[in-house]
Amino acid sequence: MLTAFRDNVRVYASAAEKGREYCCPGCRATLVLRKGRVRIHHFAHHPPVTCEWGIGETFSHLEAKLALKEALAPRCHRIELEWPVASLSGDRRADVYAWEMLGGQIAFELQHTGIGIEEIERRTRAYMAAGLAVVWLPFLQARFRTLARRAGPGEPGDWVVDRYRPKPFERWLSAFNFGEVWYWAPKTRRLMRGTLEPDLTIVPTPAWYHAFGEAPIVPASTTSPFVTLRLDGPYDPATLSIRSSRRKPASIGHYELPGGPTVRLISGGPSNRRADRLSS
Repeated sequence: MLTAFRDNVRVYASAAEKGREYCCPGCRATLVLRKGRVRIHHFAHHPPVTCEWGIGETFSHLEAKLALKEALAPRCHRIELEWPVASLSGDRRADVYAWEMLGGQIAFELQHTGIGIEEIERRTRAYMAAGLAVVWLPFLQARFRTLARRAGPGEPGDWVVDRYRPKPFERWLSAFNFGEVWYWAPKTRRLMRGTLEPDLTIVPTPAWYHAFGEAPIVPASTTSPFVTLRLDGPYDPATLSIRSSRRKPASIGHYELPGGPTVRLISGGPSNRRADRLSS
């Protein structure tokens, strides 16, 4: 964790002093302050860890939260890390919580692991019920470096991942974000804009025939579970425009898309066209 309480006051690990007593904002247990020369300053629970605030936090996740906060800080009225949101149950915090200059409030969620469809719908609905727009940013995994290729002449996007099999929540995000999925690239600390295009490859499946060997009664093919992933970028978060709006609730297939305040990230152009490879 990057934040803790001391005497009921929120403190960042970067500004905390060793030898003081700090407690967890979630379970109020005493925390250990870890400040070194290599790894990012942070707080940790004493083992065994059972608090939801301390489970599953990787150093790449901590670094991503801090990097995003630093990039967005100059353009926001106020910005905080691991900010509690009353309408959320369980782990009741937003990774990065920003107050825009014009008064809007945005929660940024850096998703370094998979999340179920029901969970992302529930959390998104809870954010919107609290009057917040939420931006979900899945991590761009290391496997993209071997799967991706440079887009050819006339092809849209900068990078292409053929026959990519997206996680269910990535498909949900594509529907929620009007066809876009924004990814966080940990090594470059930049964002990549992705689009999922259907792969129309036909995959053969077993067919059942009538007893007399006539035409099949079940189609012998189905659509591929793969997509073509196209990526633009990388983009510096500080250069992106943030467009606020409201959306109505909608049902698309088996996805339930909540209604309420929302934002879209708008790019003016890649922040580093000199990048020679896809960094994750």
